[in-house]
Amino acid sequence: MEKYYVLERFSLMKSSVLSAIDSMTVKRKAIEKNQKSNNIPKARELYQKLEKDREKLADNLSLIHI
Repeated sequence: MEKYYVLERFSLMKSSVLSAIDSMTVKRKAIEKNQKSNNIPKARELYQKLEKDREKLADNLSLIHI
């Protein structure tokens, strides 16, 4: 059975997007937890990581040409 490159690429991108979303959710919860416990430096560090994840996700989504 012949597999098409586009379908394989979409499958990989789907996995990447879902993984990024899960990671971002975990980071967001950790940020809130650190804010509530007044650990602001850790919350800022996590927020910077969250922003990098968001940028990477946006870049991946911009690569999709339908």
